[in-house]
Order: sequence, then C-alpha cells, then structure tokens
Amino acid sequence: MNMEKRAQVWVETVIYTLIGLVIIGLLLAFVKPAIDEKRDQIVLQQSLEMMNSINGEIENAIYYGKGNSIPVEISIKKGELVIKPSEGEIEFKMRSKYKYSQPGKNVNIGKVIARTNEATTDYDVSFKIKYDSASITFNNEAQDKILQQAPTPYKVYITNNGEEEDKIKIDISMS
Repeated sequence: MNMEKRAQVWVETVIYTLIGLVIIGLLLAFVKPAIDEKRDQIVLQQSLEMMNSINGEIENAIYYGKGNSIPVEISIKKGELVIKPSEGEIEFKMRSKYKYSQPGKNVNIGKVIARTNEATTDYDVSFKIKYDSASITFNNEAQDKILQQAPTPYKVYITNNGEEEDKIKIDISMS
C-alpha cells in the first residue's frame, strides 16, 4: 500500500510539471511576437537616429569646407547600411516584425525618407537620404558598399574633398 502512494505522488509530480511546462510554452507563444515587434521598433528608432547623425556629419563636412574630415561611429544592430554612390544616396534597410509606417508610402522625416513594404510575414523597412548637391564615394570609389550588422561599431571618416562638377565631393572611408 505504501508503494502505491509513492507511485501516485511521482505520477502527480510529473503531471503537474508537464502542465506547468505547457502553460509556460503557451505564454511564450503569445508573448514572444510582441517582444520581437517591440525590439524591432527600438532598433528602427536607433537606426533613424543613426541616419540623422550621419547626415548631420555630412552637412558639417560640407559647411566646414574642403579637407575637413569627421570621424563617425556607425553601430548596426540589425539590418544593413548601403552607401550608393551611383544613386547619390545612403540607405538603411531592415526586415522587421514592426510596421514602421503605412506600407507602400514614402514618409519624410526631416531629410530621411522612410518606407515600409509588406513582405510575406514581416515588413521591409528602409530609411534613405538622397544627396543632390553632393557626390558621395566610398574609399574614393563609386562602387556600392554594404555595412552589415556587427557586434562593434564601424569607424568611418566623412571627408570633404572639394567641388567637382557643381557638387561637393564627399568621401566616406573606413579606418
């Protein structure tokens, strides 16, 4: 009789443990998407601030004249920063759980153009700055450069190389 009580206690313990694990699993299934969405929202806000910072330093390099070189740290936690000399723009792109703006519409946030496009389950969010009065290069080359997420910030220099064909020549280089 004593053996049967012990077996019953162990069976009950195992059942209660399984019930507890199922409840925790269900909670995670409902809470994790909300956590991921909030995390992406924070990363997008930080990335917008990064884009504004880069733009501010480019404008400072233009303002202070030829030969001015400004060091900038670029931290990319998720997504990628694309420097596109051929199109005269800098763009940040990221796949996100968070819908940053109305899909399919450009939204101007200062000089930054934000755009959200619907993907299959997520959203493709981009922040773009177009430079019409400046010629942007990377390491003095007109090739596109992609900076991807990294655990440490990128250290770049924004340099004003003077005027060329009615445009200020801005070079972004890595140390």
